[in-house]
Amino acid sequence: MCIRSHGGRNTDKDGAMKCEILKLRLKYGTDLNTQSRSVNFSPAGATAAAIAATYGYVRCLRHLVKAGAHLSIPDKGGTTALKLAITKGQIHCAEYIIQHVTTPYLNLQDSSGNNALMLAASCTKDASFLCLQSLLRAGAELDIENGAGCTALMVPVKS
Repeated sequence: MCIRSHGGRNTDKDGAMKCEILKLRLKYGTDLNTQSRSVNFSPAGATAAAIAATYGYVRCLRHLVKAGAHLSIPDKGGTTALKLAITKGQIHCAEYIIQHVTTPYLNLQDSSGNNALMLAASCTKDASFLCLQSLLRAGAELDIENGAGCTALMVPVKS
């Protein structure tokens, strides 16, 4: 659930190939916001943007957004692309998403009531601190409570 201290950037060559395949699909038309039905490959209801964020494919994320993909579509459990990026340690994707969404999106809660700020606060790695700063600068609210009655300020103390 923590952001990796190395930043979680995906540097493998496979990511570049996936991005090229994505660009080809975008060129010939595809529904950018289709949600997955299978839980074998990704969380049920995940979009291409959420999957790119999960695996750290920032370039793919940029292409999707430029083509009109929505970053705000949650999966069936209420988890957003931003929360997936945070929990998988993909700090560069998280930063990109924070810069490209509206403030209400930052405060969306999943089925447990957790928002992106709570997930970032649950880890003490250096990268999570940077993500916390970005979320707060972008307007994430500190006083939202999750299902357990905890706010983002309480989460690190209870961990």
